Amino acid sequence: MKQLTLDAFKDYKFLSGLTYSPCGQYLSYQVHQSQKNLKDYDSNLWITNLNTKIHRPYTASNDVKGHTWLPQTNQIIFPSLKSPDHKKRVEAGEPLTVYYAINPLGGESQAYMEIPLAVGKIHALTDQKFLLQAKYDPFFDRFHLLSKEDKEKKLEVYQESKDYEVIEKIPFWSNGGTYKRRAINRLYLFDATSSELTPITGPDFNVDSFKLKDNQVLYTGSPVQDKMTLFNELHIVDLVAHKSRPLIQEDLSVQYAYFLDDQTLGLVVNDRKTYGLNQNPSFKKLDLESQTLTDFIPHLDQAIGNSVGSDCRLGAKTQITDDQGKLYFVTTRNENAPLYCLSPDGSLETLVDPQGSVDDLAVHQGQVAYIAMVNQHLNEIFTLNKASEQLTEFNAWVNEAYTIIQPEEVKSRAPEGPEIQGWVMLPKGYEEDKIYPAILNIHGGPKTVYGTVFYHEMQAWANAGYMVCFCNPRGSDGRGNNFADIRGKYGTVDYADIMAFADQVIKSYPSLDKDNFFVTGGSYGGFMTNWIVGHTNRFKAGASQRSISNWMTEYGVTDIGYFFVPDQMAADPFDDYEKMWFHSPLKYVKNVTTPLLFIHSDMDYRCWIPEALQMFTALKDLGQETKLVIFKGENHELSRGGKPNHRLRRLSEITNWFNDHLS
Repeated sequence: MKQLTLDAFKDYKFLSGLTYSPCGQYLSYQVHQSQKNLKDYDSNLWITNLNTKIHRPYTASNDVKGHTWLPQTNQIIFPSLKSPDHKKRVEAGEPLTVYYAINPLGGESQAYMEIPLAVGKIHALTDQKFLLQAKYDPFFDRFHLLSKEDKEKKLEVYQESKDYEVIEKIPFWSNGGTYKRRAINRLYLFDATSSELTPITGPDFNVDSFKLKDNQVLYTGSPVQDKMTLFNELHIVDLVAHKSRPLIQEDLSVQYAYFLDDQTLGLVVNDRKTYGLNQNPSFKKLDLESQTLTDFIPHLDQAIGNSVGSDCRLGAKTQITDDQGKLYFVTTRNENAPLYCLSPDGSLETLVDPQGSVDDLAVHQGQVAYIAMVNQHLNEIFTLNKASEQLTEFNAWVNEAYTIIQPEEVKSRAPEGPEIQGWVMLPKGYEEDKIYPAILNIHGGPKTVYGTVFYHEMQAWANAGYMVCFCNPRGSDGRGNNFADIRGKYGTVDYADIMAFADQVIKSYPSLDKDNFFVTGGSYGGFMTNWIVGHTNRFKAGASQRSISNWMTEYGVTDIGYFFVPDQMAADPFDDYEKMWFHSPLKYVKNVTTPLLFIHSDMDYRCWIPEALQMFTALKDLGQETKLVIFKGENHELSRGGKPNHRLRRLSEITNWFNDHLS
């Protein structure tokens, strides 16, 4: 077996967008892979015929990021800017989405329709009529009705306006994006035959999501305000009668809404009263006539969605959907992400319980298909009949070509703390009588988990001769609200858990070289890396990625800071500054003697670059060894969805930093 190298990920296939055809005979999905020059990813549409089990690519344009089936002709439409003219118009600022159609029986894609909006989500009512969720900017209101000359004048004004920003609301930007301008999301009806565009929601209501049954549309969102609310509203609109009414306007976050029957809705909601932002949701029923909200099932105490970490996923994925009154959803339980089904009678069934994670799912008339990472294998597609059946082998070659290290479970316990689950990956060619350098890797979140799914960076480090260890301290997902709740405790109980785990690994593996023990992590893991080096000198060097060093600046300059920081610190930044400062790694910078590398992206508005700059400056001023690497044009997702060449450079910088500090 070959050594798995830092750049091996460039040949991996990443799968997403799994969808059934209306007839149920086909599965469609996107396949993503790094471009040969590593500048970006190629994304194309593939289709699997479920009768013949044949998988075929259907596009070669390399730009297919999403697709939708047409219900009558069984064609697929997807947005693309193949035409130079269309691309030029969009680059000039014109709101425009162009769709192409392709037949699953084969043939070239053909231009299908132009929609004069930046479409985010589309649902085909018929082959010619569509329900859209699209951006609305009052500056471009009715732009498509202008003459060519007036359009050009409007676009000139738009380009000039890009030289300045007028900020009136918070958040004023979003991770990886730019400053939030005036655009919101609205619902529209679009007729491809006449090009008629009809707004359904108003210009002062931002739509989060929508769900359609017959002519009834459920949609969630909130009125546009100076400060984005943490709760949303649920409305229903009749597309025939053109009547809309609110269903829920109280302090609830509606995560998902669907029809149990004609008179009853199933809801996944969260009041966030007990455990704050990270509280697990509840399942409710809503009677449409009385608008009475009642419990559906007892509290599950598990989050909706897969929080099992990996750097080997790409593209949009579905983790909750409904079919014939049944709710299908992925959750996180301990270190895995299983698939559940909730029936209208309230019975809950575990459909798939992998040693790994379900990442994407599609359901059609009781047929279930899903994308999963299982037993140290990369994403593949499975179907579920009486048992799971693997359909594809896009990435089977990885396990055949490279040495894949299997994690070994290690359990630990801090004084007065709960048992903590963790793992060790032994180096390639491991021999007990030798000693090996080690890397402690800390996950983000903090409400996420590590599991035993394929993690490229850790496989690469283990293949390069490092012992790699990782754990799920208090604050992690998968073990209920109480375990995940570390509000006001950052750097205390979680730090104790991580250090106890490190001690247990050293005790369990005498071949670990304590003098060459390194630490790294991103986001919350970056915060914790900053915290650790200010509280112990046991690590030879550290690599702090997309980190937090000062909770006061994190509060004021990031896209989630003004609500996330007070919630997680359990402190008001104006009346309890001392507590905010106590939990800030920057407070302890004079204690740092560990060489520290900072990795940050200039468009990471989740943990903005001043978080790295402050601590880097302080360490330099104090004469400590440190280095800062800034990735331009990248955001908080650098390690998972950044440009391939940037991902490789990031991983090389961290690995070389550790290699350079080996005794």
